[in-house]
Amino acid sequence: MIPDLGDRSLFPPFLELPEDNGASSSSSSSSSATPADSNAVLLAQIKDNMTITKPTLVLTDRDGHGFALVFDGLDRDGLDLGKLGLKKGATAVVRGARQTVPAARSNEQSAQPETLTAKAARRQFLRIAPGQAHTVQAVPTGLEQTIAIAATLRAQQTRTLAEGCSHCAACGVSGSPGAAGAAAAAGAAETQGLSIKKLLRCTGCGQAWYCDRACQTKGWSNGHKSECKALKALSAIWSE
Repeated sequence: MIPDLGDRSLFPPFLELPEDNGASSSSSSSSSATPADSNAVLLAQIKDNMTITKPTLVLTDRDGHGFALVFDGLDRDGLDLGKLGLKKGATAVVRGARQTVPAARSNEQSAQPETLTAKAARRQFLRIAPGQAHTVQAVPTGLEQTIAIAATLRAQQTRTLAEGCSHCAACGVSGSPGAAGAAAAAGAAETQGLSIKKLLRCTGCGQAWYCDRACQTKGWSNGHKSECKALKALSAIWSE
């Protein structure tokens, strides 16, 4: 089941992430390496692509705090951000996220005026170590919408588990939720002398069910059109 994306203890904002000074994360370039803290998952909306020398995104977390996400160990063309869905307006999901805090200015540096570029370089940022690009995934909707869609999906999954059947996303009628669910539902229906309606699954996301093509068309117009790709991404991310 998809987790509660609204839970700050599971999905903390950037400034509540554990810190990482970067001393050890660059020592391994293996793509199978485990992130430093597999329990910390960051959700943030992509505001811009600021790639200059290495793949870099500007993100905003759930508290409106802006920060940079930098893919270390790669040159500017070393990662196709667009192909990965990491585009402006999408939500980035970062597993094992840790904030990197730059070193403080020395006494000698403090005596000199600081430029805007130097100030920017001293802000906390999110560093993705070499070989860890796979820990960053994307949902093709904004952060608030992603959290809302995930909450709806979680409620749907909870109801399906509790009632043993799925429901048409357009009219609400109950029916069989799939092969395994259909067998259980059919058995219960037979015991009660009832028939169970077979629902059709959305082939796009696999998370919405409909009575027939008419209900599917209605559901698409009533909002599924804007949610389908996000549901597919969310279910893929949390089925791993």
